[in-house]
Amino acid sequence: MCGGCGGREPTDWARGLHAGPPARAALAAAATRLADRRGLRAVARPGGWLVTTPTGSTVPCHQLTTLVGALRRAVGAPPAPPPPDPGHVSGRLTVPPPDARTPVHLRIAPGAPPVTGADGHWTAPTDEAALPLLASLATGPHALRHYLAEISGGTAAWAGPALSPSEFAGATPERAADLLTWVEWCRQAGTFTTTPLAARLPLAPEAELDLEIRAGQVVRATTAGRRPA
Repeated sequence: MCGGCGGREPTDWARGLHAGPPARAALAAAATRLADRRGLRAVARPGGWLVTTPTGSTVPCHQLTTLVGALRRAVGAPPAPPPPDPGHVSGRLTVPPPDARTPVHLRIAPGAPPVTGADGHWTAPTDEAALPLLASLATGPHALRHYLAEISGGTAAWAGPALSPSEFAGATPERAADLLTWVEWCRQAGTFTTTPLAARLPLAPEAELDLEIRAGQVVRATTAGRRPA
């Protein structure tokens, strides 16, 4: 591996965003600042990061999820931290290529047969039956071919309208690493288990990350054109 790309594990929902040394360095800086523990730091290296703990032990990480997980374990997995200081920016992320996966429209309808059609029109008979589908769109085999575009018919809180955090309002590409690390930390802390999130994170002047989390699962993380301000 030359070091130009990030980890390629299918469960790494953010892999296209840290495909390059500058993006990994930005995420390392953001994660270290978020952890806020003397002697605990992450540094970028080819293909990922190396976390050094206050005791001197090291943990290699190849995914954003494992990077944040290693830092959370090192600080005792505290609750979700406050949003990153907008006055301290860690840098931009990589703009992934256009997403070739098929968008999924998931309908939860009582009594309907479960369907996961290749055309992207899926159905589930109950909220509970939809949960494995969301998990598969996040980390399972479906994640390689599909992403969630829309969900309808559910009655659980995680199936309701998703709001964008106020911290994303007015964000710039230079804050992308900080906000993405914060979102992943909050996700692992359970913030989005019942409360869904849908947000647009600027990556470049003409590109945004279209991000959605439901039932604690990242069901959409795809590149989109910037919306007018």
